[in-house]
Amino acid sequence: MGKKPIFHVVKARRRATGALVTVTVYRCQLVEERTIAVASAVVHDTAAAAALIRTFMGSPDREMFVLLMLDLANHVLGLHMVALGDLATVRFALREVFKPALLRNAERIIVAHNHVGGDSRPSAEDKKLTKRLAKGAALLGIQLSDHIILGRTDFYSFLDEGRLGKKASQ
Repeated sequence: MGKKPIFHVVKARRRATGALVTVTVYRCQLVEERTIAVASAVVHDTAAAAALIRTFMGSPDREMFVLLMLDLANHVLGLHMVALGDLATVRFALREVFKPALLRNAERIIVAHNHVGGDSRPSAEDKKLTKRLAKGAALLGIQLSDHIILGRTDFYSFLDEGRLGKKASQ
């Protein structure tokens, strides 16, 4: 007969003695950090989303991954910097994208990052990430409206290029 794992023994001991254990209760919240002035609080198209995100980002010297949270009517609920990387990459866990969106009750999200080198064309990793984000968003009931890559003077939109949503699956 094999040994029982320790946690079973501890659990049984607690039941036998009737001792109470404590469980920590947490409260999750978003904290408003600052505000920024933008032309419109409604995102009507990809260019408006890219301009809003560029205003938020400024001119970073490293890759930055940003989340834009929207309601059902595309009103901006907020922006969140998910991660700050180095000159060529930015790394993060997918849960870091969705956590603020869930807390803010976002119906839709647009994600974006910059390419410090200035070329807005997506890399193979960018394409893989977009697919993973779309799957994760769908599981959570959030619409991934776009993934935008900001170059020095232009941008690339996965939605506009047919790599997101119904167009991408055809």
